[in-house]
Amino acid sequence: MSQWHCIVQGQQYGPVSEEDFRNWVIQGRLTANDMVWTEGMAAWQPASQVPALASVLSSAPPPMQSFNREQAPGAVVALVCGIAGLMFGCVGVVLGVIAIKQARKGMDCIRQTPGRYTGEGMCTAGRILGIIATVLGSLWLVYVLFWLVMFVGFGFAGMGL
Repeated sequence: MSQWHCIVQGQQYGPVSEEDFRNWVIQGRLTANDMVWTEGMAAWQPASQVPALASVLSSAPPPMQSFNREQAPGAVVALVCGIAGLMFGCVGVVLGVIAIKQARKGMDCIRQTPGRYTGEGMCTAGRILGIIATVLGSLWLVYVLFWLVMFVGFGFAGMGL
């Protein structure tokens, strides 16, 4: 049996037995446009132009595509809390922290099960907005507390207490 070499998505593999190579075609790991080479060939060629693989390529089912991906848990919550945190002043501290944590939860799910979840953009936006909301909410909180202390402090001082 001959040994094959291939380049799939820029990565070179081989030597691989012809049987394993045919299984790769059936599994969709190797497509008609991927470059292949075996001993006796003058140069690398697309798999579709190699007679030994042409019959397997034509009978192999197309690679399965998943269109039913679900939203990553926490992605929507992260985005909504991030936006709301920017709008509600001091409460932005709490909402910002929630947004950051939910964004992390969503991104962890996306990384752990690639292809199952979508929502990476929402997680990223929620995280960024959460950070901004936390910072601005903290500054707003300090501002409010400052004026509260100034007002209460001067109020009591003016009363002679």
